Amino acid sequence: MTHAERKGSESGFSESEAQAIEKSFAADSQERRGHFRPRIVLVQLLSKFGAPDRAVLVGEREQEFVLALPRALPNGERVLIFDNSAPDGPRDISGIVISSRRGSRQDDKRLKLVINYVQEDISCEDAGAN
Repeated sequence: MTHAERKGSESGFSESEAQAIEKSFAADSQERRGHFRPRIVLVQLLSKFGAPDRAVLVGEREQEFVLALPRALPNGERVLIFDNSAPDGPRDISGIVISSRRGSRQDDKRLKLVINYVQEDISCEDAGAN
Protein backbone atom coordinates (compact mmCIF):
# COMPACT_ATOMS: atom_id res chain seq x y z
CA MET A 1 0.00 0.00 0.00
CA THR A 2 1.49 3.30 -1.04
CA HIS A 3 1.14 6.64 0.66
CA ALA A 4 -1.08 7.79 -2.21
CA GLU A 5 -3.41 4.81 -1.71
CA ARG A 6 -3.71 5.59 2.00
CA LYS A 7 -4.29 9.33 1.45
CA GLY A 8 -7.78 10.24 2.53
CA SER A 9 -7.96 7.41 5.07
CA GLU A 10 -5.52 8.75 7.65
CA SER A 11 -7.69 7.69 10.56
CA GLY A 12 -9.09 4.37 9.33
CA PHE A 13 -8.77 1.76 6.63
CA SER A 14 -10.40 1.70 3.24
CA GLU A 15 -12.72 -1.26 2.67
CA SER A 16 -10.09 -3.11 0.60
CA GLU A 17 -7.35 -2.48 3.18
CA ALA A 18 -9.58 -3.75 5.98
CA GLN A 19 -10.48 -6.88 4.03
CA ALA A 20 -6.80 -7.66 3.34
CA ILE A 21 -5.94 -7.22 7.03
CA GLU A 22 -8.92 -9.33 8.09
CA LYS A 23 -7.69 -12.15 5.80
CA SER A 24 -4.12 -11.84 7.08
CA PHE A 25 -5.23 -12.24 10.69
CA ALA A 26 -7.73 -14.99 9.81
CA ALA A 27 -4.90 -17.06 8.26
CA ASP A 28 -2.92 -16.64 11.48
CA SER A 29 -5.85 -17.09 13.86
CA GLN A 30 -6.01 -20.88 13.97
CA GLU A 31 -2.53 -21.24 15.42
CA ARG A 32 -2.42 -18.15 17.66
CA ARG A 33 -5.95 -17.00 18.41
CA GLY A 34 -7.94 -20.22 18.77
CA HIS A 35 -11.39 -20.04 17.23
CA PHE A 36 -11.66 -16.24 17.05
CA ARG A 37 -12.40 -14.95 13.53
CA PRO A 38 -11.11 -11.43 12.85
CA ARG A 39 -13.73 -9.09 11.41
CA ILE A 40 -14.19 -5.54 10.21
CA VAL A 41 -15.72 -3.15 12.77
CA LEU A 42 -16.28 0.58 13.06
CA VAL A 43 -14.70 2.61 15.86
CA GLN A 44 -15.96 6.02 16.96
CA LEU A 45 -13.88 8.22 19.23
CA LEU A 46 -16.39 9.90 21.50
CA SER A 47 -14.34 13.11 21.50
CA LYS A 48 -14.38 13.30 17.70
CA PHE A 49 -17.29 14.41 15.57
CA GLY A 50 -17.78 12.65 12.24
CA ALA A 51 -17.91 9.22 10.73
CA PRO A 52 -16.43 6.27 12.62
CA ASP A 53 -13.14 4.72 11.49
CA ARG A 54 -12.97 1.29 9.89
CA ALA A 55 -10.78 -1.12 11.89
CA VAL A 56 -10.25 -4.86 12.22
CA LEU A 57 -11.17 -6.60 15.46
CA VAL A 58 -8.33 -9.13 15.72
CA GLY A 59 -8.87 -10.49 19.21
CA GLU A 60 -11.26 -10.54 22.12
CA ARG A 61 -11.05 -11.99 25.62
CA GLU A 62 -13.28 -11.34 28.60
CA GLN A 63 -13.79 -7.56 28.46
CA GLU A 64 -10.79 -6.63 26.31
CA PHE A 65 -10.90 -6.00 22.57
CA VAL A 66 -7.89 -5.89 20.27
CA LEU A 67 -8.17 -3.63 17.22
CA ALA A 68 -5.82 -3.19 14.25
CA LEU A 69 -5.71 0.35 12.88
CA PRO A 70 -3.23 2.42 10.86
CA ARG A 71 -2.62 4.59 13.96
CA ALA A 72 -2.64 4.51 17.73
CA LEU A 73 -5.80 5.55 19.51
CA PRO A 74 -5.15 7.95 22.42
CA ASN A 75 -4.79 6.18 25.78
CA GLY A 76 -7.77 6.90 28.01
CA GLU A 77 -9.98 7.80 25.05
CA ARG A 78 -13.59 6.62 25.24
CA VAL A 79 -14.71 4.75 22.13
CA LEU A 80 -17.71 2.97 20.69
CA ILE A 81 -17.07 -0.19 18.68
CA PHE A 82 -19.82 -1.11 16.22
CA ASP A 83 -19.48 -4.87 15.65
CA ASN A 84 -22.14 -5.65 13.04
CA SER A 85 -20.71 -9.11 12.23
CA ALA A 86 -20.49 -10.57 15.75
CA PRO A 87 -21.35 -14.30 15.87
CA ASP A 88 -24.30 -13.68 18.22
CA GLY A 89 -25.61 -10.72 16.23
CA PRO A 90 -24.74 -7.03 15.94
CA ARG A 91 -23.53 -5.29 19.08
CA ASP A 92 -22.22 -1.90 20.19
CA ILE A 93 -19.39 -1.91 22.72
CA SER A 94 -18.49 1.06 24.88
CA GLY A 95 -14.84 1.05 25.92
CA ILE A 96 -11.72 2.89 26.97
CA VAL A 97 -8.39 2.66 25.14
CA ILE A 98 -5.86 1.19 27.56
CA SER A 99 -2.78 0.85 25.33
CA SER A 100 -1.41 0.50 21.83
CA ARG A 101 1.72 -0.85 20.19
CA ARG A 102 3.15 -1.36 16.74
CA GLY A 103 2.24 -4.68 15.18
CA SER A 104 4.93 -7.33 15.52
CA ARG A 105 4.02 -9.90 12.85
CA GLN A 106 5.69 -9.60 9.46
CA ASP A 107 2.38 -8.59 7.81
CA ASP A 108 1.77 -6.05 10.61
CA LYS A 109 5.08 -4.37 9.87
CA ARG A 110 4.52 -4.43 6.12
CA LEU A 111 1.09 -2.84 6.54
CA LYS A 112 2.31 -0.51 9.33
CA LEU A 113 -0.43 -1.67 11.69
CA VAL A 114 -0.90 -0.41 15.21
CA ILE A 115 -2.54 -2.81 17.66
CA ASN A 116 -4.90 -1.04 20.06
CA TYR A 117 -6.29 -2.53 23.28
CA VAL A 118 -9.74 -1.43 24.46
CA GLN A 119 -11.22 -2.36 27.83
CA GLU A 120 -15.01 -2.63 27.82
CA ASP A 121 -16.62 0.07 29.94
CA ILE A 122 -19.34 -1.89 31.71
CA SER A 123 -20.40 1.17 33.72
CA CYS A 124 -22.06 2.47 30.53
CA GLU A 125 -24.06 -0.76 30.19
CA ASP A 126 -25.12 -0.58 33.82
CA ALA A 127 -26.24 3.05 33.44
CA GLY A 128 -28.36 2.16 30.40
CA ALA A 129 -30.09 -0.71 32.23
CA ASN A 130 -32.01 1.61 34.58
